[in-house]
Amino acid sequence: MYLFCVYSNPDDYLNKYVVRMWTIDSGRTQATQMVYIGDTLQELRRHKPSSMSIRVRLPNDDRTIIEYWV
Repeated sequence: MYLFCVYSNPDDYLNKYVVRMWTIDSGRTQATQMVYIGDTLQELRRHKPSSMSIRVRLPNDDRTIIEYWV
């Protein structure tokens, strides 16, 4: 299984929106090399697979996370 995590202004891409793909296998979550970078959230959402839905960040998530695509 996989998901995408959407970030705003992460340390490695200041003043940008970033989508990173994560894999989930046997309860283990691991980041992949797949990264999309954009200037706006709307720009990145154009790349969201149509089969995925948007979920809001969880209260304990890193401050840079704004949503997930699952």
